Amino acid sequence: MNVLSHLSVWLHPAKGDEPVFRAEVERLRERWGSPPFAPHLTLVGGFDAPEDGTCRRAAALAAELAPLEVEFATLATEEPLHRSLILNAVPSARLDAAFGTAARICPQPAEPEPFRPHLSLAYLATTAERRAEAAASVALPLPLRARFDTLAVWRTPMPEVREWRRVAAWAL
Repeated sequence: MNVLSHLSVWLHPAKGDEPVFRAEVERLRERWGSPPFAPHLTLVGGFDAPEDGTCRRAAALAAELAPLEVEFATLATEEPLHRSLILNAVPSARLDAAFGTAARICPQPAEPEPFRPHLSLAYLATTAERRAEAAASVALPLPLRARFDTLAVWRTPMPEVREWRRVAAWAL
């Protein structure tokens, strides 16, 4: 069946780096009430498309990509839920190329957001002051480098983070 789903294409941290992010996401969830989610770096997020076709294109994309080393240098908070408490990735040609490749498999939104690679630590629907308090409590040392070696398609209905589900994943 070719039903449309709200999808995102993510990179996941490698096995050796993932526990650091998962522990911090969990710690912040417990302290600040963020919903649980898998640590990830969004290449393309929030588009509506059939899952089966997106997965076929994502599998081909995964075959084109190599694992990426990503450096996170700054912590930020912003108004949108999907950027409420994030680690900003240092721009790199390889990360930009991965985004460009991933963008080819997704329908183009009417007003696309510029690629601003980040890793979310919490999704907090709250005031700027409370987000700043949460940011001040982050225990990760910066700068922080991590390897990303898995591409995944996720069903990501917003704002229902608790309902996010992985559709498929591929090793890079």
